[in-house]
Amino acid sequence: MQKDPTAERPDMRTSLDRTPSNPAAVLPVLAPLVAAPVRREVVRRQLTSEQLFDGLTEIEIQHGDAIYRLRRTSLGKLILTK
Repeated sequence: MQKDPTAERPDMRTSLDRTPSNPAAVLPVLAPLVAAPVRREVVRRQLTSEQLFDGLTEIEIQHGDAIYRLRRTSLGKLILTK
């Protein structure tokens, strides 16, 4: 059976082997890991209003249980209503 070399030589222990007397001392080390933002690539699909309306002036969009109306005004603006 092999002996643990760090048992006889405490100077060989790493900082991970030691339990800090103050647990809050670990927080600054972990903070960058916790606070690091998760970067996700955003995938978008782009449609023209002509593709959406397909010659109509008003379309309905179902979102969950709700139905929204998207209409094109005579000035070419878009109005979305629930």
